[in-house]
Amino acid sequence: MIYYLSSEKNRERFDFIKESDDEFIVSAGGFDLKEKLLKRGGGLEHCTTIIIDHTAVSGKTRDVANCLQSFRLMYPIKIVYFYEGANPGDGIYSALVDARIYNIITSTEPGNIAVEYAQCMTGRSEGEARTGRASAEKPVARKTYHVSGFHAAVFGTEPKSGCTFTAFGLAGFLADAGIRAGYVEIADKSRKQYLPQTAASVLVNESDEALEANILDLGVVDQKKVNVAGRFQKFILCAGHQPWQLDALSDALFKLTRVGYPVDIVFQPVYDAVKPQLLAKYTGKTVAVHFAEFAPDLGDQGANRGLFEALVRAWETV
Repeated sequence: MIYYLSSEKNRERFDFIKESDDEFIVSAGGFDLKEKLLKRGGGLEHCTTIIIDHTAVSGKTRDVANCLQSFRLMYPIKIVYFYEGANPGDGIYSALVDARIYNIITSTEPGNIAVEYAQCMTGRSEGEARTGRASAEKPVARKTYHVSGFHAAVFGTEPKSGCTFTAFGLAGFLADAGIRAGYVEIADKSRKQYLPQTAASVLVNESDEALEANILDLGVVDQKKVNVAGRFQKFILCAGHQPWQLDALSDALFKLTRVGYPVDIVFQPVYDAVKPQLLAKYTGKTVAVHFAEFAPDLGDQGANRGLFEALVRAWETV
């Protein structure tokens, strides 16, 4: 199913899709993308592609780009952004490319819109998106990972220990590698509510064919969360390395290791001189130690691609 979020004036721009075998649904009006996609995105299970008309979208440039980046990581749905008459240097255009949204249509003529749409269906590269032109270069081969059924529960030893940053980045890494990966955050808004039964049953349902990998951001470790997440096969524990943070690490590590699954500790940025000490102290038969690098933005994988690859390689199915 192809879903088109359109303004009233542009609602017929993609009518040529009706001539294909794809189911095509148009919703015309004005939209807050965060409300439409993130809060109510669960109604798009049968959608394969969503087309978004720029003139139908409200909100600041950065908010729109961040919303679409989050949506791309949470749902295995192709995003096509229709920005009629835009140039690659325009604000929202650049923000979309920075957020790894590369399927951007800028033509104003119906025939050219159809051509650009066809190009988007095969997938545009970052270089093509930044220049606004199709590239004659051969695409760079991506590494292949065999991670069907990869379910990882990401914990933190304490608040602000890098849990969300690691979970979100890992989901983005998998998505960029062509793997249908889902990221779900379970917020600690109420200490009495841990995992709603509906969420738990959906997140750990390995028969769900829509996703090949689930990354669950659980926040600070506690026993009730561990009991539920025990149905996942991989635990990732994010931690600080300062002396006053190590008691929390030891306590969290005890709770996780007794479940029986391997644990990957991800220390937040540390000086190189400290790394050998941490490796010697915490590396064990079922515990591996990794080190994150500083990155300025949530979802910025550049500095930590080595970390994410190590986490995935350690749990590949052959």
